[in-house]
Amino acid sequence: MPNLGKLGLIFLAAVVVLALTPTAGWGQNVYGSITGTVTDTSGAAISEATVTLTNLDKGEKRTIESDSSGNYTLVNILPGPLQVGG
Repeated sequence: MPNLGKLGLIFLAAVVVLALTPTAGWGQNVYGSITGTVTDTSGAAISEATVTLTNLDKGEKRTIESDSSGNYTLVNILPGPLQVGG
C-alpha cells in the first residue's frame, strides 16, 4: 500500500474490524414452528390425522399428518394470523 499514511491505515483497520464483527441481528430467525398432538374427546392420540395450517392473511394452506403418537410439527412458519385445524 504505497503512500498510505497512519490515518489511512487506521481507517482501513477499522473497516476490516467492522466487516468481520458479528452483528446480533444476523443470528435472528423470522421463522417459527408449531408442535402439537391430535387427540379425540377421551384424550386418546389419533395417528395419521391430517392437520392443516392456514395463513389467514394470505389464504395459504399447509397440511401434515400426525405420527403414530398423534404428534405433529409444522416448521418454517412466517409470523401472521394463523389457524390450525383438522
